[in-house]
Amino acid sequence: MESDEPRRLAYHLYLEEGATRMTVVQVHPDSASMEFLLVLVRTMTDPDKLLHLADEIADRAEEDEGFVVLAILAAHAALESLVNKLGRDEIRSFNERARFLPKWHDLCERTLGKQLEAAPDLERLHALRDEIAGFSGSPERLDRRSPTPPPELPSELSVETARWAVEAAHRVIDEFRRATRRQRPDSPD
Repeated sequence: MESDEPRRLAYHLYLEEGATRMTVVQVHPDSASMEFLLVLVRTMTDPDKLLHLADEIADRAEEDEGFVVLAILAAHAALESLVNKLGRDEIRSFNERARFLPKWHDLCERTLGKQLEAAPDLERLHALRDEIAGFSGSPERLDRRSPTPPPELPSELSVETARWAVEAAHRVIDEFRRATRRQRPDSPD
């Protein structure tokens, strides 16, 4: 019998006190099951698939507000995945481990010679992600010398915030692809 799911026997999450560190333990019956899971995970790092997933999660947030945070995180993950993929392809010295906004700044400057008009959306989406992750302090900026005010965050996350995050990710990706004349794949499989 073929299955499109790994044959995981157990999946446990362990949070350290203060919830600052999490450990995930999975138990599989054999290496083939674990390898299958890794293939699934690798395909989910495709930016277009992640963006499609963010759209679906935002739609679910309409019915269950528990999906709001997941939609925002999926939108951010799509942008993180794209900047890493494009950075690897375009910049020889690209550092995937660098922070999110400096990677976008570097990629845009080196490939476009300028920042995106959707840069404020990029900053705000990143600030939302940081808020969800519990970071404190001033939001990170694409350009620390920017005279514009930092992004403002809503007092509460909502379905509208989730929808905005996904639409912002679409705007950033579409603008970058237009500027570099890259085509979006027809549909994520």
